[in-house]
Amino acid sequence: MHKAGWQVTCGILSIALVGAGFALAANKRALEQATEDLKAARTVETVTVHEVHRQACPESAAAKQFEAGDVVPWPEGARCMGGRLLSKTATGWESVTHGGKAVLCRE
Repeated sequence: MHKAGWQVTCGILSIALVGAGFALAANKRALEQATEDLKAARTVETVTVHEVHRQACPESAAAKQFEAGDVVPWPEGARCMGGRLLSKTATGWESVTHGGKAVLCRE
């Protein structure tokens, strides 16, 4: 049985060599794809989401945020927790928002 040791060792090494070859080929294809994607991304004009949002939603008088000194009444059942105004709902507490931002409060 000791004579079969070199055959087992060679078999394991050959399987490892074939597996490494497949892994290198897959990595090479992934690198080529990433390079092509990067070249394509550099040729396309990139615009940030913030710029698109600013163009689609111009500032209006109705969307004006509260100034620091503005005092507004709280909705019924609202509570100030952690510096945010929260309203009780059937599933728990939800943040009260104005203009897409949480309304701040002082405890």
